[in-house]
Amino acid sequence: MLTTAQREAAARHLLAARRARQPGPRLPDACRPSDLEDALAIQRRVQELLGVATGGWKCSVPAAERVISCAAIFAPTITRTSPCPALAHGGIVRIEPEVAFVLGRDLPPRAVPYSEAEVRAAIAETASGCARAPWVWSPIEDVVGAWAELRVSSLGAVEAVITAGEEASAATCVTALAARGLGGAALRPLRAAPRCRTAYVGPGSLAVALPLPVGDDVRAKVTVDLAAVSNPSRRTLVENDIPALR
Repeated sequence: MLTTAQREAAARHLLAARRARQPGPRLPDACRPSDLEDALAIQRRVQELLGVATGGWKCSVPAAERVISCAAIFAPTITRTSPCPALAHGGIVRIEPEVAFVLGRDLPPRAVPYSEAEVRAAIAETASGCARAPWVWSPIEDVVGAWAELRVSSLGAVEAVITAGEEASAATCVTALAARGLGGAALRPLRAAPRCRTAYVGPGSLAVALPLPVGDDVRAKVTVDLAAVSNPSRRTLVENDIPALR
């Protein structure tokens, strides 16, 4: 467990990166949290230093390895109109589609967990949302032990056997390409939307299967984009072109 001084150092490190609006180095080992209690305490301290209110919470379904997976959404960062400002890095704006639940009444802390029926009854509105996700950390390395082996099955699907030495999200996509462009131009995507599937993998392997496009003069571009859960800026991209079904 970190000391109060170490938590303070971590919070101020994160605050400096936030105010600079530039990706920065990872937290130093001396103040890097290794458990949920320290991590949540650092989150709260960053919010105290910013002096902002909580406008909502970003969270995911609890898992065995992540019993608590949440973070406060600061009220000044919530936009309810479109268009809205976004921070770009290298001309790219990262966004994440979200589902937003607006509560009609409070669910105050209590010893007994709320049931699903109680939570549902408290929801007043469900809406689509879009999270603007700037890079927080500078990329320093790939996903640990990441690789993907691509192969075509007899059932007309491409199978990606994805391996990672740590927990990572893996987005696998199959895009149909024109095999020959005009005047010998490079391969270009066809109008059909790519077929994608995202799953979590690691430590270990996972097999993901997606159907191949069909047609003459068509090839398929297969990409597997892995991002470390602990630091999404650490990524590994595997891609290859393979013939489509005829």
